[in-house]
Amino acid sequence: MRSILLAMVLALYSGPTLADDLLKKGTTAYGQLCSRCHGFHMVNPGTGSFDLRKFPREDKKRFVNSVTNGKNDMPAMGDLLIGDELEALWRYVSTRAGKEPPVEESGSPLEQDKSVVSLDTADLSLMNKAVLTACLPINGGVMSGRRANGGTGLDYEVSTKVAQKLGLKLKVVWYEADLDEETDPITDTYAMLSKPLCDVVPGFALYGPTLGNPKGTKASVPRWKKRRYKDEVTVPEFVDLKPIAGTAPYARIEMGFVLRKAKHIGNFSDLEGLRLGIQEGTLAGAITMARASADLKANAVSSNPGPKFLWDMEKGEFDAALISVSEFDFHKRQNRLTKLKLADYRHPLGFNIGMALLAKNSVLGKAIDVVTNALLAEYTIEKIARETGLHIAPPRKPYIQSALSMRDLLSQ
Repeated sequence: MRSILLAMVLALYSGPTLADDLLKKGTTAYGQLCSRCHGFHMVNPGTGSFDLRKFPREDKKRFVNSVTNGKNDMPAMGDLLIGDELEALWRYVSTRAGKEPPVEESGSPLEQDKSVVSLDTADLSLMNKAVLTACLPINGGVMSGRRANGGTGLDYEVSTKVAQKLGLKLKVVWYEADLDEETDPITDTYAMLSKPLCDVVPGFALYGPTLGNPKGTKASVPRWKKRRYKDEVTVPEFVDLKPIAGTAPYARIEMGFVLRKAKHIGNFSDLEGLRLGIQEGTLAGAITMARASADLKANAVSSNPGPKFLWDMEKGEFDAALISVSEFDFHKRQNRLTKLKLADYRHPLGFNIGMALLAKNSVLGKAIDVVTNALLAEYTIEKIARETGLHIAPPRKPYIQSALSMRDLLSQ
C-alpha cells in the first residue's frame, strides 16, 4: 500500500479565498472598534474623524502608538485589544480594507532572496532557452487539465504566471497520473525531472522526506503526450534518479469534512450518529481511522480513492467523509447540482505546495521563489482561486512539513 503522504499528493487540494487570517481578524476588529468613527470599510463618514485611507502605509509605528495610547479625540485602546488584534488592525488599514497588497515584506510567505542575480542575466539552467517547461498531469482535477488551447487549473495558471514574470514562455508536458495503488507520484516526479522531461513539476507537496536524495536509483517515466506505453508495444523507459528540491510554496493543501446534510463540525466527536466514508490508502483515511470512535468505525464504509468516492456519497452510501478540499471542488465542478456540503472545519495537518525541480538548479529555484513571493503579495493567486471557485489556503509556516508522526494524525 502506498504511503499516506503519496495519497495526499494525489488527492490535492480553507476558506473561500486566499485572504489571510490576519486580514479577516482585522476586518472584524475594525468593524467592532473603529467603524463608528472612521466609517464602514474605511469610507470616511464625514464626522470630523481622520480619514484612514490617507494614513501613511509605511508608518506602522505611528499607527501602533495612536491606537495604543490615543491621540486627540482618539481614545486609547491598548487595554481593549487582545492577542494579535493590533497587528490585524494594521493589516486592515495598511491594505485599505484588503484592497491593496501589504507593504511589509513579512506579509509574504517567503522573504525575497536579495542574493538572487538579475533575472535578465541569470543562468536558469533551462532545458530550452527562453522557455520554462512544466510537467502537469492531464487528469489533475481542479489543479490541472489539458484543453484544446492551453490548460486549466490552479497549477497550470500559477505556472503560466511564473513563466510570464520570469520573461519566459511556458511549455507544458502533459502526463498521465495513474490513480492506482501501484503508482508512486513522488517517484514519478523524480523520474520526470531526472530524464529530464521538464524543468519543474508544479503542485508538489513540500514534505521533508520526499525532498533531496531519491529513495531508489532508477524509476520509469510516466506516460506523457508523445510517449504512451499503455499499449503493449512500447516498453517503459527507466532513468537514473537525481536529487530534487522544492521552491517557495504558493498554496496549501488542507482537508475538511464533506457532508450529505449541513451540520456544525468542530472535531470527530460531532460525527457521532453519521455513517462515515473512508478512502483507503489516503492520509485522510488514515486520520479518520486514528480519530474516529469505535462505533463510527464499526459502521464505516471503506472505498478506494478516486472520483467515484463522492458519487457513492451522493447515492447515500455514507453521510460524511474527511477528504482533501480540492476533491470536493472537483466533484462540484463535475456535478453542479450536488447536494453535498463542505463543512467549515479544517484538519490542522496540511501541506504547502510549490514546484519541484532538480536540486542542482538552485538559481532557477531562487528565481521562482522571487516571483512566487510577488504573485502572493499581489493577491494574484487569490484572484485565480476566487475566479475558479477553489477552496485553497495560503502557505503556512513551517513551509516544509517534517516527517509525520502519530501525534500529527491524532491532532484535532
